[in-house]
Amino acid sequence: MKSRILLLILALFLISLLVMALPGLSMNDADREKIVMVDMIFSFLALSFIGGMLETRTRNPHWQELADRTGLDYCHGNMLLGQGQRVTGCYRGRTLTFSASRVHTYIEIAIQNENNTNLRLFGPFDHREVTYDRWTHNVFAAMGQYQVNNRHFFIGSEPRSLAKELVAPTGVQQGSMRSHLPHIRWRVRIAVDGYRLTFEQMGLLQDMEYIQFLFELLSDLADVIERTSAPQQRLLPVSPCE
Repeated sequence: MKSRILLLILALFLISLLVMALPGLSMNDADREKIVMVDMIFSFLALSFIGGMLETRTRNPHWQELADRTGLDYCHGNMLLGQGQRVTGCYRGRTLTFSASRVHTYIEIAIQNENNTNLRLFGPFDHREVTYDRWTHNVFAAMGQYQVNNRHFFIGSEPRSLAKELVAPTGVQQGSMRSHLPHIRWRVRIAVDGYRLTFEQMGLLQDMEYIQFLFELLSDLADVIERTSAPQQRLLPVSPCE
């Protein structure tokens, strides 16, 4: 099916070139510009299609490996319908979805958040950035700065006590979050909005072991959020799964 669509796009492109080259064909500049524009569109579609096919073939084994490691499902998606590849399913009792492109990696977990707990976490930053970089200070001025080992994070939360509890050396509430944070390799954004816990990072991750570590980090964070939201209740996930 994919090869037929690609051949159709290429055929239309070649036909338009042949029409322009026909001897004796009278064509004004406006008509030529229209044909050139159509050619450019077809060329873009063809190149995007080929690039998508190559990217899919490259990533398939890695994503299937991730699904096998975590017990999740690998969904191939449909490029023509704008549906990207993803790994999704139940992870530690919550619905988790992992997706990525060449420039962006995204993870989302459905959580219970009855008290509308809010969280923003950015990092890690090195000492020079948090000490001398004025841009960094301006962007994160409203957030607290926290150091875990030699890594620095900007964290804002509501309730405000949550940010401190996440990085506290001891305490029931922070669980294993403090031990996780130093192992984050690249700059990330972690947020809680309503019933969604999201993770975003620039670039495409292909280290399946590291991605599974991120699943564990986010699941531990989800545990903390749900305890903060309703400490006297045992909450079920927003999207119950087995």
